[in-house]
Amino acid sequence: MDSIASCAVEGVLYTVMGFRSGELITVLFDRHGKQSAHSDKLSGTVTRVLTGTEPGEEPVVLVTSDSELSLMTNFEVPGFDDPSIAKTKHRIWPVDMKDPKLPCPPVDSVTVLPRHLLSENDGTVPLLLVSGPTLLITELQLQPGPAHRHIPVDGTPDRILYSHRLKCLIVALRKGTQPSRTTLAFIDPDTGEDIGVPSDKHGNIYEYARGLGKPDDKVMAMAEWEYKKDGHVWHFLIIGMYKERLMVMSAEREKEAPEGKQPRLRYWTRFQKKGLERPVYAVLGHGEQLIYCTRECIQWEVIDAVDKKLREVDKYELASPGTTLMMVNGRLAVLCNNHSVEIVERSATTGNGEGSESAQLIHSDPKDLNPFHMIEVSGSPGNEPSSSLILVSDRFCGVVGLWTPWQSPGRDCETVFTAELPASIRRFARGRTRPLWSARKPRYGRIAMTVDDSEILGVCLDGSLVEFQLLSMEAWRLMRFILNLAMMDEVINPFNNITLDDVKHFEPEPSPSPDTMHIDGDELQRCVEKGALERLMALPGHMNRFKELLDEIEDGRLTDRIKSRADEDKDAGYFTLAYTILYYFLAPAL
Repeated sequence: MDSIASCAVEGVLYTVMGFRSGELITVLFDRHGKQSAHSDKLSGTVTRVLTGTEPGEEPVVLVTSDSELSLMTNFEVPGFDDPSIAKTKHRIWPVDMKDPKLPCPPVDSVTVLPRHLLSENDGTVPLLLVSGPTLLITELQLQPGPAHRHIPVDGTPDRILYSHRLKCLIVALRKGTQPSRTTLAFIDPDTGEDIGVPSDKHGNIYEYARGLGKPDDKVMAMAEWEYKKDGHVWHFLIIGMYKERLMVMSAEREKEAPEGKQPRLRYWTRFQKKGLERPVYAVLGHGEQLIYCTRECIQWEVIDAVDKKLREVDKYELASPGTTLMMVNGRLAVLCNNHSVEIVERSATTGNGEGSESAQLIHSDPKDLNPFHMIEVSGSPGNEPSSSLILVSDRFCGVVGLWTPWQSPGRDCETVFTAELPASIRRFARGRTRPLWSARKPRYGRIAMTVDDSEILGVCLDGSLVEFQLLSMEAWRLMRFILNLAMMDEVINPFNNITLDDVKHFEPEPSPSPDTMHIDGDELQRCVEKGALERLMALPGHMNRFKELLDEIEDGRLTDRIKSRADEDKDAGYFTLAYTILYYFLAPAL
């Protein structure tokens, strides 16, 4: 053990111990002498703990591990099938409010300062942080909120992606005005420095890479391409331009770095195709094929090893301009500007006595949308390709889940669910964003969204972030039942104009349809915060159905132990289980 912190509130003693192995053990001793313990694995390095509040206040524990600072609060007795004691855990990001572009400093150690030394403001805790050779005096805001960091670039960004291979942000931007000129910036996410150096294939440095720097041009599409051929692998960057130009670029880090700086990243143009007559709206690299869309035309290109240039092999005309390309189950999914999703397959044909391939439409969304973006997610516990879903966001705050009948070519996609959000999703993203202590396996009817169970997030036009989760039908029925009752509750929804006729014809029983399959997590969050389940299930009929729905979760395994209790304890057991399930689903993804 490396450190220990304890505090007592209302006769309950909370003790948190940090270990050199990276584990964190929390022990609770109540007034009756009973104890509960829980272990968290935070990292592979030493974990240190410190009490962050004064005696008699709500206990707050600060944790440092892997040069990161975290906060634990909301301690309580563990719930049903949930050993957690600290219900709330947050990562703390030290930021300089005067200069938000500075990177977050590492936190090696922390000490709580007497409050009268800095400020008497309620809700803040003065801290002394040790960050390498630097001492930082800070003020911790106990109310969680977003920590923004600004990374300035020398121009107006048009496109951005993160390269896991290069470990940097690749930003397409326009520099200057009248006329502006397009270039690329390779941003180190830790320092915010542009480490990119435009050059040619011989290493000669230029102001712009070949094909960039044209007046009033703009990057319309950008993607990475892992090109494999004859047992060799190359990594390319595909760039689609507004002024009818397509480029394939290479980038690699220099072996030697300037003293005290990161190695620079040299990039240059390998292939380019000019005079395409129309802007390149979307690009994609798949195997040996480069696929791009110039307004309504999809084109397939390959690299001609003899002529050292791109050679066209196929094309397909769309009904409206394509804005996003994505491979789904070996087929090409195209998001069209005016009519949702089209799925195209290149199949073998025979013509002029020689084998060839021809692109043809095999599935499409019959409903016309004005879409923004799309992403593929899994639709079954086994992640079978035949059960995958495509999420499509539109310009009117909507999201549609489409199922593709792969076994029936020519059949339209089917709408599985629709959702209405407060703002339109501009772009979907996936990633393992949860902190280490929030790593979780699918349970309670949650279905993994991807093969590696990454989070699916949506970035909205108003700057908000939306998280998506897939539910089994059993979990959906339980959530829908609670949600239906919450919509009629005046405490949770005080501004709903509920009439006597609404009450008379109200039926809380879930009814599956595309319009009802979306569960509003914000509404469920209000139910948890207000502890409303007991009030929502006040009627005997509602309570009985509530128990039946909980019995269906994980085939009744979770409620077997509850049924063996005395009658007066059964209802409490069901409510504890329901709150545990809601806590699990509502845990923040960041």
